[in-house]
This record gives sequence, C-alpha cells and structure tokens, in this order.
Amino acid sequence: MNEAKNHFFGELFRLADAGHKERAIDLIFEEFGDRQCRGEFGVCDQMLRRAYEEAARLPPALLVAFLTITLAARRSFPARLDLLMETKRIIIAESGEFAARQVLAGLE
Repeated sequence: MNEAKNHFFGELFRLADAGHKERAIDLIFEEFGDRQCRGEFGVCDQMLRRAYEEAARLPPALLVAFLTITLAARRSFPARLDLLMETKRIIIAESGEFAARQVLAGLE
C-alpha cells in the first residue's frame, strides 16, 4: 500500500512541477474517488496527512482539490482538518484573507 501511495505522490509532484494542474487535479479525484468507493478511508486519511506534510510543494489548487473530494466524508478523515488549516494559511500568505475565505467557502 505504501508503494501505491508513494507512486501517487510521485506522479502528483511530477504533474505539479510540470505545470499540469488540471491533470494533477484529475489524478487526485480519480485516486480518492476510487478509494472512497472501496471504503479505504484509513488510506485516504494517511494520504491527506501526507498532503498536509507536503503542502508547501503543492499549488493551492491541488490542496483545494484534496479538500473538495473529501468533503462529503470529512468526518472519516481526521487529517483533513490539518490540511484545511494549512491550505488556509498558504492562501492567506499568497493572496490574502479575503481570497482564502472565497476559495475555502463551504469546504470546512
């Protein structure tokens, strides 16, 4: 399982570094959608924890994608709150508090 998670993040970083934001967002949605359908909530939470730990390496749009795909089952993901707070911090630093409120509205 760790190999699959490492592959996912390796591919995600590659796409992000190459500027392929839309493809990276698709990758997040595919991976998390599939895992949630299979009931792999623990794995998803571990991946959210890794996204939180690696947040500085990812564009804010990708962090928001993680938050969006996990919104419906947010109570199943303890690490999601840390990612939400870190995403908010990053957006405030880059674009201001108003932008953070706008972008994260409804994702709490």
